[in-house]
Amino acid sequence: MPTTKTYLSKIKTALSLLVLNIAFLSTNVYANENSLIIPEATKGKTCVEPIPEMRKNHMEYLLHKRDLTMHEGQRTKKHSLKECISCHVKKDKVGEYISINKEGQFCQSCHSYAAVSIDCFGCHATKPDAKLGILNSQNVKNKGITSLITRLQKTAKSTDE
Repeated sequence: MPTTKTYLSKIKTALSLLVLNIAFLSTNVYANENSLIIPEATKGKTCVEPIPEMRKNHMEYLLHKRDLTMHEGQRTKKHSLKECISCHVKKDKVGEYISINKEGQFCQSCHSYAAVSIDCFGCHATKPDAKLGILNSQNVKNKGITSLITRLQKTAKSTDE
């Protein structure tokens, strides 16, 4: 007659095989680079760095750029999130910008594929503002920045009239 120890051993083996099988199947699904569809950039013919370099190290560039801007006051276009968005953002059928982090868009497509969350857009805007040529404030949580942009937009409207 089988003992409890034998049953536990068989259950442990079965669970181990199940976990390995699930891991194997999910790896095959996500490891296929052909299943990744990356939308092409809308501006320019080349990126600021070679594409393989950007795919591997873009976060390092963005963090370095953030530190230079925030801590040292250096504002340049190269490696700035604003420039990335302005180059990679798409428009919908009626000509409105689609948020860069929406499903099927540039940032979301790779980050979803890699199972990495995007935390940039808790503070940063997800699309350019066509009227002002700057990033809009829809996703900006900081009320001070939102009110500043609103004032700038009002000023721009009043100078146009």
